[in-house]
Amino acid sequence: MKSLYNIKLDEIASISSVIEKCNALFSLIRSLTQVIALTSLDISISILRLEEDERLTDFIDRIQKPSDGLPYEILDYLVPKFRTDIDERFMDGWFEKKDNIRLADELRNFIEFRNSSAGHGVLDLKKSEEWAPKLISLSSRILEVCERLIPSVDNKLKVIDEHKISIPLLYQEEPFVIISIKQRKGLWRLKGQTLNITDSEEFSFGLNNSRIFNIERINTNRGYDLVEINNESNDILFHNIPVRQTDSFHGRNKELNTLTEWYSDVDSRVCLIYGDGGYGKTTFILESLNQFLDGDFEIENNNPLYICYYSAKKTKWTEDVLVYFQSAQPMVDDCIREIVKTQTDLSKEWYSIDGRAL
Repeated sequence: MKSLYNIKLDEIASISSVIEKCNALFSLIRSLTQVIALTSLDISISILRLEEDERLTDFIDRIQKPSDGLPYEILDYLVPKFRTDIDERFMDGWFEKKDNIRLADELRNFIEFRNSSAGHGVLDLKKSEEWAPKLISLSSRILEVCERLIPSVDNKLKVIDEHKISIPLLYQEEPFVIISIKQRKGLWRLKGQTLNITDSEEFSFGLNNSRIFNIERINTNRGYDLVEINNESNDILFHNIPVRQTDSFHGRNKELNTLTEWYSDVDSRVCLIYGDGGYGKTTFILESLNQFLDGDFEIENNNPLYICYYSAKKTKWTEDVLVYFQSAQPMVDDCIREIVKTQTDLSKEWYSIDGRAL
């Protein structure tokens, strides 16, 4: 399929009108990132066995009506897992800089431009002249960095033993853009348009054999569990800790011991765990917390009443656009809401106020 996208890219590059060229490149990048997102989800379920990952379930629900920003969000979440369980250099260039910019940042910048201009504004000649070469370069970078997630024409990936993707990603030998994925009367159907700049065809087909949309659905609004710790005191606590990300955790014993000592240190309020993207920070944290729940070690001082696990990323997806936080306040607000969730369901009023009022 990579060669098909390269052919499409060459066709689009030859368009004389820069506004038409930009619009065509929007469609190509949309199609390409949707393919990569679907193959990532397929790998996560069939190879990494992440069916019970609530974030993954959320992605599967949202990709049924895809937005341009969703593939970015899926990749940013899954690439570290691929590097942990498949290959530590998987998608080299996603987090790493090339020509002083990361592909993740390039794609995010594109999403911002797409939403502010063509999506919710005006794509004028000046913007088109500026962005046409950037979009061609971005398309080439995606094809290069994400090559292992782009299947062959027979839907096979070279990631692990020529793994075969369970969703058709070509229609009549052409790439396409997904319009929607719906379930009716128990059957899943994909609706799309072919990536053809002269005569795009609308179509639909069934997804009866798809691993992604036929997994058992789990509750994506899981609250807190009240559990008894497997220790001598049989302490109880509320927590929303996700399950381990791997069944076989090896190494990092020194770091695990250091973190265990910190849990018991009454004088230390904060512990920073740092490292480049994909190095396994989240896997390490979840391993440590799950060891605590299993009673593999005890905290010498008072056990916690709550363990609140939440994302501290400085970005959040709204209905239309990726929002960037300029301060720590929104993350503190999220933490407050998470703690309150241990006792009650949150009504919309909890989300309509922030800061001191919250």
